[in-house]
Amino acid sequence: MATSKSTRSARVHSPRLAPPRVPGTAANGSDGGAPPCSITQLRRLRLLLPRLRAIYGMAVTAELALRQQAAEQDPEVADCLRAGVCDPIASQLQEVEDLIVEFRNAGDDSRP
Repeated sequence: MATSKSTRSARVHSPRLAPPRVPGTAANGSDGGAPPCSITQLRRLRLLLPRLRAIYGMAVTAELALRQQAAEQDPEVADCLRAGVCDPIASQLQEVEDLIVEFRNAGDDSRP
């Protein structure tokens, strides 16, 4: 069975992180007001960051390896890996980092 090669495989992808947000603002740009967060919850969020960064690094490495290998369908698989794994993880990393900043700022505001 013959397969046709997609023209999208010729594109070179770079990490696409969400644009930086101003800490303390909601994702939609409005002032969402951070909910109170306990020290335990903040620690749990901070423990997620290195795990997500490691997963992201492995996924990007696999994507780049597929592109360098240049077998017939590897670029399409790399595109899927980028769109389905790398980009969503990068977005979640940004969200967790923003939440940590918001919770930290909310804790600072509540102190006399």
